[in-house]
Parts: sequence; C-alpha cells; structure tokens
Amino acid sequence: MHKTAGRNSEADYAQARTGEPPSLTRQRLAAVASTCDNILHGLGRSLFILAPIIMLVVLGLGLGYVRLRHGPISLDFMVAPIERGIAAELDGNTVEIDDAV
Repeated sequence: MHKTAGRNSEADYAQARTGEPPSLTRQRLAAVASTCDNILHGLGRSLFILAPIIMLVVLGLGLGYVRLRHGPISLDFMVAPIERGIAAELDGNTVEIDDAV
C-alpha cells in the first residue's frame, strides 16, 4: 500500500523510488519536520486569537493615556469606600471627602 500524504510521505517516496527502506536519519528528519510544522501552525493560531485582544488592550491604554494628558479624572464612586476606610481607622471621628481625583 502506497501513502500519498502523511508524516513520512518523503520517506515513503524514497522507499518506493529506490526499493529500500528509508534510513533512520531520513525518518528522524521527517519526524522533526512534522513536529516543527505542528508547532508553527499552533503559534500561528495563537497569534490569530491573541492579536485582537492585544490590539484592544493597547488601544485602551492609549486612550487612557490621552485622557490623563487632558487633566485629572474624578473618581466619585471611590469617595464612600475611602470615607468608610478612614472612619474605621479613626474611632469617634467623622470624615467627609468632597471628591477623589
């Protein structure tokens, strides 16, 4: 039976052409080539999946940087937790924060 494709197709071709089995070196070379092909194919798939995520992260960081260049950002939603945290440390005292920047 003659295979037309597969892991050792080059080695099978050499055997069919010369009539003798492929050498151990040729078999190992075919196995290494197949392994390298699988690794590169997996890296390509990973890059295809990760590229959009990386681009979105870079875009978000860039937009955040530009926004901070125009001035401070008000963090009003952080006022209540900051007040509670400080008040818990200072027994009997009250704390009032107008804005968190």
